[in-house]
Amino acid sequence: MLPGLAGGGDVHTAAMQAFPDTRWSLIAALPGQPQQVAALVGVYADAIAAYLRGKLAGERAERIDDVVQEVLLDLLRKPEVLAQAQPGQGSRFRYYLMNLAWLAALNALRRHRHHEQDRAAEAGGDEPPRVEGLAADLPPPERAAM
Repeated sequence: MLPGLAGGGDVHTAAMQAFPDTRWSLIAALPGQPQQVAALVGVYADAIAAYLRGKLAGERAERIDDVVQEVLLDLLRKPEVLAQAQPGQGSRFRYYLMNLAWLAALNALRRHRHHEQDRAAEAGGDEPPRVEGLAADLPPPERAAM
């Protein structure tokens, strides 16, 4: 598990209660009409977002919003994956969808963190500038005040 990620059944249980009823008619239409994926993802977008916000509680709000958006876009690009869900006794589309969303969120977080590390390395290192180093660039009166 990546650092800063919430786990636990409370988030999972709350997400299950927030999910709308499974729309098997939309899922069944996906193989012949992949454009229906937008309608399907639209039905579940708010529930997916709430689930991921709960799971990613330790992350910055803007990063969570970016990850949620990336996850929804990822699902939109994969009608064939969503179409694999089959109705029947014991079928749990919600669990399937939350698992897909969680795995996509982990991948998005890894990409974000690698991107931040790359930017930090390009900027000259992993450590932020130290106050002592910044003070050297100040005029003497301001430097004395520090």
